[in-house]
Amino acid sequence: MACVTFVNLCHTAGTNVYIDFSYTEDDGTPIDITGVDAQMQYLLDADDVSSVKDLNGGVTSGVDGLGRFYLSPTESQALLPIGDGDKIVFKSTLMFTYVDLTVEAMAGVDSTYHQNYIR
Repeated sequence: MACVTFVNLCHTAGTNVYIDFSYTEDDGTPIDITGVDAQMQYLLDADDVSSVKDLNGGVTSGVDGLGRFYLSPTESQALLPIGDGDKIVFKSTLMFTYVDLTVEAMAGVDSTYHQNYIR
C-alpha cells in the first residue's frame, strides 16, 4: 500500500511557506510520479465549493516521488491578516492528475497558520 508523507504543516503567516511531500511504498521505496500533475488547495471547510487559495508548485522529482508546494510571505500573510486572530486551520487534499487524465485524491491534511508577531 502506498502512502503520502507531508512535512511543514504548521506555518507562520508572513513567511515563506513550503509544504513538501513524498509518495512511497510502505517500505519507503519511492513511487515514480513522472508526468503527474500534483495540485493542492486550501479550504476552510470540506464542504466549500471554491478554494481559499490554490498553492504554487507540484512534483519536483517524479522518479523519487517528491513534490513541493509553496507560498510567498505576501501570500501567506493574506491567509491570516494582522488583526484577524492568532491562528487559522485550512483543509486541503493532495490531488494527482495522471498522463491518461485519471484524477486521484491522494491524501487529506490540515495546515495550521499562526500569526507572526514580529513587525
